[in-house]
Amino acid sequence: MKKFTRWIAAKLIKNHQSVNDLKVRARYGTLEGWASIVVNLLLFVIKILVGLSIKSVSLIADAVHTLADSATSGVVIIGFKIAKKPSDKEHPFGHGRMESVAALIVSVLLFIAGVELLEKSIHTIVHPQASAASFGVILLIAGTIIIKELMSRFSYQLGEIIDSQALKADALHHRSDVIATALVVVALIASRFDYNRIDGVMSVFVSLIIFYSAYSIAKEAVDPLLGEAPSKEMIKEIESLAKARAHR
Repeated sequence: MKKFTRWIAAKLIKNHQSVNDLKVRARYGTLEGWASIVVNLLLFVIKILVGLSIKSVSLIADAVHTLADSATSGVVIIGFKIAKKPSDKEHPFGHGRMESVAALIVSVLLFIAGVELLEKSIHTIVHPQASAASFGVILLIAGTIIIKELMSRFSYQLGEIIDSQALKADALHHRSDVIATALVVVALIASRFDYNRIDGVMSVFVSLIIFYSAYSIAKEAVDPLLGEAPSKEMIKEIESLAKARAHR
């Protein structure tokens, strides 16, 4: 998968090796963002249509979670576009931290979605509804797990290439969708044996996964905004440059 990701980057991103160039970083962010939006919209349509047809609250909740992925990927694209702007009088240090701001916005949107889904989940547990999913439907939804896992790895690897918390945060969001959909599959199987409350219970777990994702993303985004300590790699690079100048 790593080779495929780097191959895609090399083919679609101009000057892909200049990962410290803000314009190049923006191209990486745009690639990941649009790929995520297209994939998530397709999966959302599948999940929401199936969820409404079989009256599965957990699957509808998962569909909303997937749609939220598209929205957050849009935020990531906007964040990178702003981050590539050069420094000016109002922002003498540039706009690079906008990547972290984008990640923080992603976490807030996730948290709001989690609250709404949790309310619906509790209502479903108290007032369970019968839902019947065929094995064909269950296999279809299970297939979306593979697609989202590949999307998660693609996003994370792009984030590793340019060392971007925003892209890694989006990857984590995709991964949470993978876990959420797996729980939905369990609920769909249980519904075939008339365990209708399982649908609401699994929906609650989906909500908790969303909350955890929101917390993890926010935690990673806040440190750069507050002014985190430089990495060991950066310190070594500064030391080597200083020594090189001293020996001139």
